[in-house]
Amino acid sequence: MKPLSRPVARMTALALPVLVLSAAWTLVIQPGADYLAGLRRGLAEAHELLGRYARSGPLVDRLRADIADLRRGDGDARIVMTSATPQLAAAEIQQRVKRLVEAGGSVLKSTQIMPIREESGFRRVSLRIVMESGVDGAQQVFYGLESAVPYLLLGNVDIRSRMQANAKNPDRRLPDLTVAFDVYGYVRAAP
Repeated sequence: MKPLSRPVARMTALALPVLVLSAAWTLVIQPGADYLAGLRRGLAEAHELLGRYARSGPLVDRLRADIADLRRGDGDARIVMTSATPQLAAAEIQQRVKRLVEAGGSVLKSTQIMPIREESGFRRVSLRIVMESGVDGAQQVFYGLESAVPYLLLGNVDIRSRMQANAKNPDRRLPDLTVAFDVYGYVRAAP
């Protein structure tokens, strides 16, 4: 074999360490650095989660206390109606709806008591309400029902519109709404 010329030997001598260093970088150092960066990110995420858990401690304690209150029946006044029977609860809901509808300037067309359903140790008392109202009146009724204590819930809301002449400005027509919805609350089931 013929020896390498002097310039080629020098270039080879310089290229060989560069090749070894780049191979070491590619095969050992870079993957190790990526692995360490991943560990640092994981550690930072763990510290963030630990901080969140520490901040949620009082919330968890409060939720546990609320659950204990509900199991004892102490917090029921906000959630469960205090009526002795579901029929009395339905009458109470009916009176509340009637007051809100009349206060909002709406007209109560019908009220139908729906069958009582058992749900997880409670009885669901539902009424189907149909009223005629403007947009503002319907909003007042919905707000009044959902914001009062004990809580009442709305479902199956059906709003139909028909135009009605405005008494102040006959050229402008206002929507007249027929609003049908279910409103329901809960009473404790008899033991």
